[in-house]
Amino acid sequence: MKKRKIFWLLVMVFFGVIFIKQQFILNRLKKQYTQCNDQLSKLKVQNQQLQDELKMSQREDYIEKMARRKLNLAKPGEIILKDVNNRN
Repeated sequence: MKKRKIFWLLVMVFFGVIFIKQQFILNRLKKQYTQCNDQLSKLKVQNQQLQDELKMSQREDYIEKMARRKLNLAKPGEIILKDVNNRN
């Protein structure tokens, strides 16, 4: 009778340990899932921004604006003034 009680106690301890271990694994996987979902959301926003920028970059006025800003280009007859106080 005593052996039977010990056996069932060991079985319960065994399953208890397995259950606790599975809970830790489940919590870790839930955290990973949440992190992946957050990253996916950020990437979707970034993708949308890039697609919007791509559409904008094909417009004539955007190309002109970027040429003026980044390459310091001007239309014929225009004078470009630079701010000497601006350190950027």
